[in-house]
Amino acid sequence: MEDFENSSNITSKTSFPHQKLQIDEWVEVRKVSWEDGFQGSWFSGTVVRCGKLKRHVRYDNIVNHDFDKLGYLVEKVSVSSVLDGVFGSSSKRGVIRPPPPSVEFDKCDLKYGMCVDVNSMAAWWEGVVYDHCDGMEERSVFFPDSGDEKKVRIKDIRITQDWDEVTDKWERRGKWLFLELIEECERESYLPVSVKQIWYDVRKKKEFSTIGEWTLNVKKDLWRQMIMEAVGDYFAITVKEVSSALKLPELRMVK
Repeated sequence: MEDFENSSNITSKTSFPHQKLQIDEWVEVRKVSWEDGFQGSWFSGTVVRCGKLKRHVRYDNIVNHDFDKLGYLVEKVSVSSVLDGVFGSSSKRGVIRPPPPSVEFDKCDLKYGMCVDVNSMAAWWEGVVYDHCDGMEERSVFFPDSGDEKKVRIKDIRITQDWDEVTDKWERRGKWLFLELIEECERESYLPVSVKQIWYDVRKKKEFSTIGEWTLNVKKDLWRQMIMEAVGDYFAITVKEVSSALKLPELRMVK
């Protein structure tokens, strides 16, 4: 967390023309660092100062040694030029946004693989529905960033929505592409290991860096390629182990 700069100027009203997310606006800030253990979470706060390509946000629920007179952490958040009124398109997913609009849903609407946010520890955590228990009051949610899975009450879930910084429009993220492709794979064959293990292997592949984040449902062919490679590796291991156990000549997997 960065120290708050020039706290004496916290009430400054200086801003740029056409600037979005200005002073006194309520926002959510996404944590992206692995080091603090908060990756994949959105914390709410209020913009208290604006600058070029940055906003200072006072968090609603984070207390830290770098706090303001109200006792809450104030952090400098980098923003894209789009939020400062420069026309163009965002090159990557932003880390600050307005709070998403409320989405009404029935508990039967939460299907396997749907992207959801879970309210926990004063933040919203990005995950996916990870069971087929449609209509139940509690659902299993998998959090790809941490690899954890937990039971979550319906009342602590909201439908994941992504904000377009240029148009200000919100769009539901829908189903996680990784799980959609896993289901395709299962229809054609079977999985030699768990879905989670395949995910752990996929996210370690160097090709995954070209996608950047699991939340981006882009480059479907690349996702499919990485999944098939991971599954193929486990098939090869399985064949080798079976051949060894049965004392059969070693079989070569055809790629």
